[in-house]
Amino acid sequence: MKKSVIYFGMAALSLLSVGAPTVTHAATVGTPSDTTGQVTLQAPATGAVTLDTTKLSDILNFGSSEIQYATAIDQIATADGDQSKEPTTTDLKVTDDRGNTAGWKLELEQAQQFTSTKKNTALTGAALKIDTSKVTNVGGTQPTGGQINKTGCELTPGIAVELLKANAGEGDGISTMTINKYDLNIPGKAPKESDTYTTTLTWTFSDTI
Repeated sequence: MKKSVIYFGMAALSLLSVGAPTVTHAATVGTPSDTTGQVTLQAPATGAVTLDTTKLSDILNFGSSEIQYATAIDQIATADGDQSKEPTTTDLKVTDDRGNTAGWKLELEQAQQFTSTKKNTALTGAALKIDTSKVTNVGGTQPTGGQINKTGCELTPGIAVELLKANAGEGDGISTMTINKYDLNIPGKAPKESDTYTTTLTWTFSDTI
């Protein structure tokens, strides 16, 4: 277990020796002595790095739209699919109290293309994009990897994307980044049928890099 020693500073103490009243020579000053302040901090016995999975969305509802081919269909995920409502957001919150700043990473993968529930046909060319915010950190060093300081990214089915990553020496404390919006774009030329299309998003959190 690594111990972190923090020195809060040293207090200098001057010792002054004063002669008796009947002595006529000048008083002498003693040699200063240093006092060291020390505190030791240890990682908790149950210290770990964790992702708050209660913040992740169970369902992304992009609602419904009439089939069209002249232009693309663009839908935003909302609580019930109603496009007039506020976008669904996701807070990515990672707590690292291991005390070793070994790093960690959170990845997101779209397992497959949006696929119809009836005929199992893919919605060719459909693109799921996510809009991300800047990361914040409390009590540690801000992570610098993943989609930090970017406007977001487009998911490619079958390929995992690093959303949030702490390299070695950073990411301790509580780090948070928000996905502000999920945007689904369906090309006008994509073959379409009257059906519901679904996909699966997999969140993978690792305590190593």
